[in-house]
Amino acid sequence: MISHSNLLAALIAATSLYPGNALAGLSREEIESFQLNSRLAEQGNATAQCNLGVLYETGMGTAQDYHKAATWYRKSAEQGFAQAQHNLGACYRTGHGVDVNEVDAIWWFRKAAEQGFPKAQYNLGIIYSDGKGIEDASMAANWYLKAAEQGLALAQNNLGSCYEKGVGVMVDHQKAAAWFEKAAAQGLALAQYNLGLCYDVGRGVPKDTSKAIELYRKAAYQGHTGAQNNLGTFYADNNGVGRNAVEAFALFSLAAPKSETARHNLESLERNLSKIEIALGLKRAEELKQKVESIKNTR
Repeated sequence: MISHSNLLAALIAATSLYPGNALAGLSREEIESFQLNSRLAEQGNATAQCNLGVLYETGMGTAQDYHKAATWYRKSAEQGFAQAQHNLGACYRTGHGVDVNEVDAIWWFRKAAEQGFPKAQYNLGIIYSDGKGIEDASMAANWYLKAAEQGLALAQNNLGSCYEKGVGVMVDHQKAAAWFEKAAAQGLALAQYNLGLCYDVGRGVPKDTSKAIELYRKAAYQGHTGAQNNLGTFYADNNGVGRNAVEAFALFSLAAPKSETARHNLESLERNLSKIEIALGLKRAEELKQKVESIKNTR
């Protein structure tokens, strides 16, 4: 029989391997994690209760069950475990296992946020900025700042947008670019695109076409539609990279399903290309699509 202390030691070792306690691994490992966390959760261990909620929510090691996930998150949250409080707030926001309830979502996000849990701080920022009955731009920026200072890339990007547009803070393009840069350095495609725009037009940073292209390329290869279109425009216009109609066609093709601007650019370019160039562009588009999928699968 495995002792309680040995189980707890195993739990600590397991949770240290997986960011956010979202245990994962091979099928056998998932099942063992589920069994381990179930035993500790029944004994009242708040960490295990939260982990068990994650396993039920994701279907790792057991059948997916949102109701049971929310139940275990609540048990852990009521013991003051910040991640469970955040996850329960997310359940109330999405309706996973409970009825959608914005008030309860805010209630649990705030409890976690006040303990310094960055994802909860970020989600409070989203709630205060999305205009669904509780809009407060300054509160949104404040919660984004708290999460951004802890290194959460999504919050860093959103705080950059606040400074860029003057939402809840005074417009400050230099601060906007600085926060975009922090998030972009973590590989966030949206931030890479936003920082690319800054370098493209010289907003908050010196204009630098080469840096703009580099950032657009990084974001484009992660599937960012705007970056794909903007990078395609550089290739179409012979601006900083040398004209390459085939590459431009391929990039516009990737972006076109989600972008009216890219569709227009694709149609305009296609009228001036030969059948061979179009065929090569389609072939290159398929190659880029596979590259995007490969990068997504490694993140």
